[in-house]
Amino acid sequence: MKRALEEYRVSGVETTIGFHRVIMDNERFAVGALSTRFLEEEYPDNVYRRLTDDLRERAALAVAIDKYSRERKITVGSGNAGAPVNRSNWKLTYRRAGLRQFGGSR
Repeated sequence: MKRALEEYRVSGVETTIGFHRVIMDNERFAVGALSTRFLEEEYPDNVYRRLTDDLRERAALAVAIDKYSRERKITVGSGNAGAPVNRSNWKLTYRRAGLRQFGGSR
């Protein structure tokens, strides 16, 4: 029954498959210790949902991928992004003189 519930797929509408999966995992249900008040006794707050290991794994992967992609943003430039600009006036003067010699930069 557990396998059938895991393999069952329905899209577009809500189903009670998740509820049945939770019940199938209940220890008391598994040993047959049932009563007409089983649901009230086992789930007094009417919360039947569980966060499955599969869903936890997917969430962890999504967070890891998001973190990785944010850290690996592609930047375009000289490769010195964020490096302090340390230009010598002598070098700038020499460069400008060289550009003038060849007609400037284009």
